[in-house]
Amino acid sequence: MNQYVVKDIPVGSGFSRGLYLDKWFILTTSEIPFSQELKFILLEWDFREVFSIGTPKAILPEPTEITVDADRIKEAEEFFANTERYMKDIFKQVEGNGRLDFKAVADRVQSVYPLIRDDHYFLLKFQRTRVVDVNYSTFHAVTCMLISIIIGLSLKLPENRLIELGVAALLHEIGMTKLKSQSYFEAKKLTLEERKALYIHPVLSYNMLKSFDFPLPICLAALEHHERENGKGYPQKLSTDKISLYAKIISIACSYDAIMSRRPYKQNEDSNANLIALLKNENKEYNSIVVKALLHALSPYPVGMYVLLSNGKKAQVVDVQPESLNFPTVQILGEETNILQTAENGISITRPLNHNEVETE
Repeated sequence: MNQYVVKDIPVGSGFSRGLYLDKWFILTTSEIPFSQELKFILLEWDFREVFSIGTPKAILPEPTEITVDADRIKEAEEFFANTERYMKDIFKQVEGNGRLDFKAVADRVQSVYPLIRDDHYFLLKFQRTRVVDVNYSTFHAVTCMLISIIIGLSLKLPENRLIELGVAALLHEIGMTKLKSQSYFEAKKLTLEERKALYIHPVLSYNMLKSFDFPLPICLAALEHHERENGKGYPQKLSTDKISLYAKIISIACSYDAIMSRRPYKQNEDSNANLIALLKNENKEYNSIVVKALLHALSPYPVGMYVLLSNGKKAQVVDVQPESLNFPTVQILGEETNILQTAENGISITRPLNHNEVETE
């Protein structure tokens, strides 16, 4: 892609092809000019360069629709930044032996719930463009809350239970604050000793939330979120209907986040293969209904997945629209100027690709 300095792009100008924040996130299409509001927001967020596979075009009339897109971007950024800041405060509070109030946390989840309910596809696309902080704990908590509520929406849970689920997802690993090593919050592999100590954190989370008088379903979700349907989880090796619903949802939200998050120590892992394995659920680790709810909510081809097209070419999914989940926008590998919309009666996706198949491109 060609790189362009944001401050040098004339307001009202356009590009012959889409304008991107990075290779995952599209800012505008060729029909939409570069607005003053978008320029201001990019500079305010310290995005100094943008990218396009096209070339600059002459100044065009500016439609009003771009304001809506800019507002959505700003709202998404505020959602993540403010909620992560809130979680950092919570971790500091409990590390200092402070108490947590259930109603206060529930009110916080209630305040962001409408955005998740009404615009979760955009939040997920925006989340894919973000870089994981060295301290992974708050990023993970917020992402798990987002994905868990999205799954809950797909399962048609009532709002009061969705709020409760969101609280459980935010706080499911609160017990990690009681572990001495900070290595658990850093983007690196754990030592064998750290892994052994890690097994106690669900119990710590349960005990802490129970001592704070949180509702029992939330406490159980924290205790059981590493349990697996096949009985191979921990700490109690529960299986199937012995695992609470919130824990079933949070467990797959955690696993999805672990696969899709871009962390330094995962650079050599095959995220595509791991995601396919998660969705196929061949080892029966996850509840099949919850897996289907995740698949329904996220699309069979999430942003970032590598796929084989019906014309024999390999591509990566760069955008998904809620009205056509089976037919995402893809970029042909090795052809930066070739981005196309898959369709039922045109070029479509044949199957996902594994890591080795992508490396040969």
